Amino acid sequence: MGRAPFDLAEGESELVSGYNIEYSGMKFGMFYAGELLHAFTFGGFWAIFFFGGYRFFGLEKVSPFLAIAIILFKALVGYWVIMWVKYTMMRIRIDQMLAFNWKFLTPVAFVLVMVTALMNALLRGADSWLYITGMILSNVIVAWVSMEIVRSVSKKERERVEGVKQVVEAHH
Repeated sequence: MGRAPFDLAEGESELVSGYNIEYSGMKFGMFYAGELLHAFTFGGFWAIFFFGGYRFFGLEKVSPFLAIAIILFKALVGYWVIMWVKYTMMRIRIDQMLAFNWKFLTPVAFVLVMVTALMNALLRGADSWLYITGMILSNVIVAWVSMEIVRSVSKKERERVEGVKQVVEAHH
C-alpha cells in the first residue's frame, strides 16, 4: 500500500527528493489526496473480499441506496483501520523487518508446519470435531508460545534501553 508502517521501499533518499520536494501547494495536495484515496479504495477491497460487500443482515434488500451506503460504511471502517495503524505505529526500518522475518517469523512458520504435520499424523483416524479442535488448539498453543517469546525479548530490549538511559542520566 505504500503507507506507514509498511512503506519499507520508501527510504530517506526518497523523502528528500521526488514529489515531496518538487511539488508544493495544490500539486502536492493532489498527490496526498491520491494516497488517501488509495487507502480508501483498499478499505473498499477489504469490504468486498472479506466483509460481504454490500450485504448486511438483509438490509440491502430494502433499497439499492442502502446497499451503497452499507458498502461505503464498510470501506470507511477499513479506511479507519488503515489510518489507525498508520498513525499509531512507528515506521519500521528495513533491517528491523528483515531481522524480525529471519529470526522470528521463519522459525515460527517452520515450527507451525511441523506441529501441523504431527497433529495430522496423530489425529488421522479421529472424528472430524476432534480433528478440528486439535488443529485449532495446536495453532493457539503455537501462537501463545510465540507471543510469550516476543514479550520476553521485548522486555529484555526495553530493560537494556532504559538501563542505558538511566546510566546516561546518572552521569549528568
